[in-house]
Formats: sequence, C-alpha cells, structure tokens
Amino acid sequence: MRRIPIKPHIRILLVCLVILLICALIQFSSFFASVQREINNRYSDRHEIGDTYEQAVQIDAEIKARYGELRVQTNIRRLALYNNEFNCVIEYKIDSWVDQPPQLIDLLSVTINAPLASSAVILTLFLVAFLIERDYKPTRSVLTLLRMPQPRCRYLHSKLISPAILMLLFWGLQLSVAVCQRTYFLSVVPEALRTGSISPWLFDFYRILYPVYDPVWFPATVCALCMIPLSIISFVFITKGGLKSWVYGLLPVTGVAAVILTVNRVSNMWWITPVILAAVYINSIELLNKGQIV
Repeated sequence: MRRIPIKPHIRILLVCLVILLICALIQFSSFFASVQREINNRYSDRHEIGDTYEQAVQIDAEIKARYGELRVQTNIRRLALYNNEFNCVIEYKIDSWVDQPPQLIDLLSVTINAPLASSAVILTLFLVAFLIERDYKPTRSVLTLLRMPQPRCRYLHSKLISPAILMLLFWGLQLSVAVCQRTYFLSVVPEALRTGSISPWLFDFYRILYPVYDPVWFPATVCALCMIPLSIISFVFITKGGLKSWVYGLLPVTGVAAVILTVNRVSNMWWITPVILAAVYINSIELLNKGQIV
C-alpha cells in the first residue's frame, strides 16, 4: 500500500537555506559597517605649534591636563622652516570612546534585522503554497491522496515538516549571527571601555527569539515559530475547500494573534501560545477530515 512520505524536501530546504544565509550576511555586514563607523569617528586629529621645544613640552603638558592622560595621545615633532629655523608641532588625538564608548545594544539597534526575519516568513509562505499546489498539478485535486487508507493527518505532517525545519533553521542561524556580532564587538572595543551590557539578548529583536532572561517564554517562542507554518497550511487548505471549510479559519487567525502576543511578551500569558498551537493543530486535522477540500 502506498503511503504519503513524511520527510523533508532537502533540495528545497537547501535553496531556502542559501537565501537565509544571504540575508544573515546582509545583517552582519550592516552591524560591521556600524562598528567601523564608530572606529572611524573614534579619534579627532588636532595640532598646535610651539616656537621652541621647551614651549612645545609645556603645551603638551597643558593638553594632557586639559583632556586627561587616557583620553588624549600626543606626539611632538620638529618642523623645518626657512633660514635653518625650526618650530615644534604638537600633534594629538582625542579619544571620544573614553567619555562615550560604543554600546552593543545601540549598534544592534541600527543593524538591518528585518531581512532575515521577513525572508523566513515569506519563504515559509511560498514553501507551503508550493508543496500543496504541487499536488494539484496531476489531477487538480488532493482527494486521491486524502482517500488513501491511512490517517489524513499524515498528509498534514508531510506538508508541515519542511516549513517547520525552515523556521528552526532561521532560529539557529539567527543565534549564530547574534554570537558573531557579540564576538566581533568584544574584539574591537577594549575591556576597559565596556561600560554597558555586552549581552545581545537584551536587544528587542533577540530578546523575542531567545528569552534568556525570561526562560518561561522559551516554549511559547518555539510554539510561535511552529505556529507560523501551521497557520499558513490551514489557510491554504481553507482556500481549497468550500464554504464549510471557512468555519475552520477562526483558530488560525487566533494562532496569528498568539504569535503577536508572544512577540509583545504580554505578562503571565506565556502558556497561551502552546495551548493555541495544540488547538490549531487539532483544527487542521478536523479540516482535513470534515472540510470540503477538493
């Protein structure tokens, strides 16, 4: 007896992974550019001139007293003039990082984070639509597959596994990007100048994906990632059914609301998303069993 295979579509996932890697590269490049901008603006070059070396030494001492030993770097060099006369030039750099060192959270806030997140959701949408529409090409119907002597939920699982893996790839790839950004920041900013937090998990974008400081939200976060492809699958099935199928559209809409709730971290509501995920899953199975899907 032929059975619907429940396995990921490796080739399609590889293409999606390449797209996610490109978006991740754009994200890290944006962070790299922000850090380089801070490095380029770190020092401001200035100079003063003394008629003699003794006067230059006195000016050098005044500059260090004015800006502080840690904040300024000075260099005295002789400048040849006409008639074998010399002046002394005091070149000095003012280090702006001493007073206002760069903060990891500030650098992350100007980083382009949207492409990776939006591309993951869009890829999931197209992946679900492609996998289901592909079954309609031979006979313009999936009833042949659904009428096989096996649970109809098997068809749901076969369409859910690849998008779910895609969302988990996005989750893991984003974790790698966050670690790389933190590592690069630590390699550039000296330890003595790290006055703020060096944890990327305090940044809103990463705090939503990885609630390290509020671990009770971890199950809700994972469920929200699974909710996205499951809700999309339900909506696609609904569009393939008759009027009776639209009754099953309420819970997927609630699933979208649960994802928004998880993103906003509504107080003490962490348990809602897992419960709604289970309800949307049962609703999808009922849709396959009782909906007028053609």
